[in-house]
Amino acid sequence: MKDMYEEFGPIVRLPGMLNQPTDTLFLFDPLLAEQVFRMSGPMPVRNGAQSILRYRKELRNDFFQDVFGITVTQKEEWQHFRKIVNKVMLKPQVTKQYLAGINKVAEDFIERIKDIRNDKNEMPDDFANELNKWGLESVSFVAVNTRLGCLGKNLAEDSEPQKIIRAIQESLRLMYFLNGVPNFSAYYPTRRWREYVKHLDTIFETIHKILINTTEEVERNPKGENEEKSIFERLIEIDKKVALVMALDMIQAGVDTTSALVSKVLYMLAVNPEKQERLRQELAEFAPDGKITAANQDKLVYLRACIRETNRIIPVAPGNQRIIEKDTVLGGYQIPKGTSAVLCHMTMSNMEKYFDNPEEFRPERWLRSDPNWNGNISKFISLPFGHGARSCIGRRIAEMEIETLISQLVTNFDIYWHHEPLQFKTTLLHIPASPLKYKFVDRQK
Repeated sequence: MKDMYEEFGPIVRLPGMLNQPTDTLFLFDPLLAEQVFRMSGPMPVRNGAQSILRYRKELRNDFFQDVFGITVTQKEEWQHFRKIVNKVMLKPQVTKQYLAGINKVAEDFIERIKDIRNDKNEMPDDFANELNKWGLESVSFVAVNTRLGCLGKNLAEDSEPQKIIRAIQESLRLMYFLNGVPNFSAYYPTRRWREYVKHLDTIFETIHKILINTTEEVERNPKGENEEKSIFERLIEIDKKVALVMALDMIQAGVDTTSALVSKVLYMLAVNPEKQERLRQELAEFAPDGKITAANQDKLVYLRACIRETNRIIPVAPGNQRIIEKDTVLGGYQIPKGTSAVLCHMTMSNMEKYFDNPEEFRPERWLRSDPNWNGNISKFISLPFGHGARSCIGRRIAEMEIETLISQLVTNFDIYWHHEPLQFKTTLLHIPASPLKYKFVDRQK
């Protein structure tokens, strides 16, 4: 994306081919990105998950029964599903009821770190998998109010949680080739498509068992009107099928994304120890035990600034995408309806024209109290959770999980990085490509 921008400028067209029959625009200007978002209306259309839709529609419709979820549907079908889940998942009080449980997951992860570090206090080469275990444990607790036991000492390689993690990773890797790269899988079952189906089968069959058990428990022991209900229980009362599909989507989408962002925030704090110490001072004032509560959550502004600055420099999603639904003009060019627009936020948010010293990790950029704060910067430059009606439904949940873990890690450990700079790779997500060899040294209390 950066190379395209430097050679061709703020708007670049690639012609369609094979499984991508329409042209694709790559946009590197926040004004153009804003124009695309503004014209999207109340039912934005985007591609990128056609392989999931095909799997659910052609191979698993006995379960989905034409309720395919907000990730893969469009227009009225998407809007109907989204309206139902909005009633539950966008209420702050619903999210906050999970704080105590998510804090406990973070505590268990702290103990896991103490268990697996070597005599130099460094993490093993597979620490990314440990973060994925934390991600799965957290999101399953929120999605179906169930602890899967991912953080136990002896989780077997053939255990159901480990199978889910591996299958999610492999399916995301293959989605990049099936949806983002020209290929023939839409015309006949290629090797990658068959492999992809195998991994989706693992995800579906394993999570489906959890969903059935949870549903039976909810139906056996329904809660009264005045009792606190989980997201899953609230959705079941509205639409059982929507509840099941939403829980499946939350687990499938909420493991690699949150764990990858945590790994990046940890890296930024480790290589910028003065920022880590400033965050620690904020936590000492408002959350001395490292636990986020409903009372202190809004006071941790530097914690959120660290996460936001990480998302600016090395976001998990390098961009957003929309289908342009009517003939329009962008950047002085006539753009026909049906064109796919990719909004290249990661490239924009690392441009000197928008940020001073963009390569510098400076969370203070996002603090109103900082003398260098720029309140005029366009929000359309960096949008890690999307924008508008189709923004990420799980944003509050993901932020709660990430903030809770980071706060406990920084409170309990001095975090170091004593290796070559962390390398990254981009497929469907932008994720670390080298071992996460953090050093966690206990802090004296």
